[in-house]
Amino acid sequence: MLTDNAASLPEREIAEKAIDATYAFFESIGIPMHLREVGIGPERIDEMAHHIAVNEGLENAYVPLTEQDIKEILVASL
Repeated sequence: MLTDNAASLPEREIAEKAIDATYAFFESIGIPMHLREVGIGPERIDEMAHHIAVNEGLENAYVPLTEQDIKEILVASL
């Protein structure tokens, strides 16, 4: 949970605490937090990474992502 004194923390730490709090909240209300929880296993990762790389225009993302970058994110999401 973020507190009032969170503003005095470094920006990265604030962001990490916010991510952790959001994750915990989503988990507490039953939102699936991993691909396996919605029936997606490792056999679909290459297909999904390719689809995202080709169709989602990620060159305009905050940080440009390659298909390999996307694959690594998806593997971490299993």
